[in-house]
Amino acid sequence: MAPWDRHSFFRVTREEADKVLAGVWEAPAARGVPEELLRVLDTYVRLLLASGHSLHRSDLVQTLSRMHQQVLLPWEADEASASPVTP
Repeated sequence: MAPWDRHSFFRVTREEADKVLAGVWEAPAARGVPEELLRVLDTYVRLLLASGHSLHRSDLVQTLSRMHQQVLLPWEADEASASPVTP
């Protein structure tokens, strides 16, 4: 069993999820990941923990596609604003 699927054997309470996820979004926030995206990811992860479901990429993609606006990640913004190098 993959380590990221171990939670599927246990149901996690709200309090346990709060404890497990404490501080987990600080590093992405410090790197400039948009707050709206972090909220959506936090909700998604909490639902996985509470339901005991495994992560499926297609579910995550569908969840992210429901966001009100397309999110531009900090490193994508850097690439988009960089001027092309000409020889």
